[in-house]
Amino acid sequence: TFLLIMLTAVVLQEFGNRSGLTGHVKIISNFFMNLLVYFTLSYYRRILLNIGDKFNSIDLNSNPEEISRRHAVLYKASKTVIRMFSIPVLGIMMATAIYISSNMMYMLGNRRMFWAQFSVSAFYLIYYIFLVSGVVIGSCSTVLKAANRVINHMVEICLTSENPKTVKIFRYHSHLYGNLEFRPLGLVVLETQFLSQYFGAIVSYVAISLDYLDYIHN
Repeated sequence: TFLLIMLTAVVLQEFGNRSGLTGHVKIISNFFMNLLVYFTLSYYRRILLNIGDKFNSIDLNSNPEEISRRHAVLYKASKTVIRMFSIPVLGIMMATAIYISSNMMYMLGNRRMFWAQFSVSAFYLIYYIFLVSGVVIGSCSTVLKAANRVINHMVEICLTSENPKTVKIFRYHSHLYGNLEFRPLGLVVLETQFLSQYFGAIVSYVAISLDYLDYIHN
């Protein structure tokens, strides 16, 4: 679906350039590109929220081996998804920024066209920034908070359980050697920081989400 929408947008753009219908075709092309953005972000969000739901569905009173096994699988899945979908999401933002800046430079000679283009570009930029940052921050936070719940339980068991087998299983799967005390990062503070620095924030949030998953896993 993504490739079909992108191909349609490119074909329409080329058709507009060749036939002189650039303005009308560009509107249709932009519509298809927006559909591409929407589908990409929706798919990304749905998968991450599904992983978060699976983390939350882990019964902490069940068998320690089962908790450790499910946690390990979901941990790897969440890292893979965050890495895989961060590329097109960041690519969309970078492409938008480059497209806007190139158009602005092109219009510098015509003041009226420049300000018209500036208004449209500013709207699109703000729209994409809020859309992408909201999806990335919200989805990553859901996964991290759900993962925290399982990790906190593992740490608590390691600290309080008198069953050496249970402690050994959780230590083995979570690599909780040495100091077992765990303090989760302040996600609210992180989200506030990222909301104030959009472009660098998205890159940082993806990177920190991956590091944080490693941190709570290790």
